[in-house]
Amino acid sequence: MWLSPSLIKRVLFTSAMVYLAVGLIQITLIVITLSILIHGISVKPLMRRYVRNSTDCARSSEQSCTGIQTVRVIGQGVSI
Repeated sequence: MWLSPSLIKRVLFTSAMVYLAVGLIQITLIVITLSILIHGISVKPLMRRYVRNSTDCARSSEQSCTGIQTVRVIGQGVSI
């Protein structure tokens, strides 16, 4: 079988594209995996802090736990 230059170019181009596609798929999977791991590591402590603060606020009757702050503006209380 005789291989024409156009056939050789087509085969080489196709194999290069497949190689590039496989590389991009690998990079994508690595980035997704790292994103999931980092998210899982960072969310756990944040959720613990949230639960701890919300239960502390539920036990106390402080106004600061409600998220409403009072600001004094020329002698008057204004809620923000």
